[in-house]
Amino acid sequence: MLNDLLFITDILITDYSSIPFEFSFLQKPMIFYPYDLDEYRKTRGFWVPYHELVPGPIAYSTEEIVQFIHLSSFKMEKIANFHQEWNTYSIGNSSKNVVQTINSWLTKQ
Repeated sequence: MLNDLLFITDILITDYSSIPFEFSFLQKPMIFYPYDLDEYRKTRGFWVPYHELVPGPIAYSTEEIVQFIHLSSFKMEKIANFHQEWNTYSIGNSSKNVVQTINSWLTKQ
């Protein structure tokens, strides 16, 4: 069901979820709204600085979200690069490939 919603979504607005990884397959704009960024950084942390990771503008208020939507100046190349970096091996057979790799390792031992 979530995948169906992604197909009809024009712009994704998200925070820290993993949804941008899937949404980047569609090559559509994204806005990031880390409403509690400082708290999240303190309690959970990031292994890559948040502003370097996300492939879209970061809004710190609902007003900024509206501004980004009105400006509609999304860097689609950044989304394409994000997709390429994080989904290189996502070809639709991930589970099967993992099982085959494990079986291959086991038969070699």
